Amino acid sequence: MKLSRRSVFAFSGMAVLMLLLFLLNLCIGSSHVALSDVWQVLLGRSGDETAANVVLQLRLPRALAAILLGG
Repeated sequence: MKLSRRSVFAFSGMAVLMLLLFLLNLCIGSSHVALSDVWQVLLGRSGDETAANVVLQLRLPRALAAILLGG
């Protein structure tokens, strides 16, 4: 089955949008965590214990579950 150029473009656009919304989901909440802090937490280089706990224990599992269940 050959995919059309339009299908590839639409799928790529949705994948990029999902990634952006995933990162936005990790940043926005009752306590704002900057995108740079989220990136540092995900790389394991964060010195901010509060941001690490918020991202790793609350927001990341919720965001991953939303992606898996939404798929």
